[in-house]
Amino acid sequence: MELSAYIFHCQVSIALALVEHLFPHFGILQKMKQKKAAYQHCQGGCGSQGSESSGVS
Repeated sequence: MELSAYIFHCQVSIALALVEHLFPHFGILQKMKQKKAAYQHCQGGCGSQGSESSGVS
């Protein structure tokens, strides 16, 4: 259960990063920049396990 919650958190972080990349002019997303570190950490943790969701790009 903890693993699935971790993967879900990763997917949310990746989604936020994608939205921030596509819409960098959103002022609210400027605050999300602080989560960039968490997103990068997420890539390292989920990259090996979330390969199925990686092909969405």
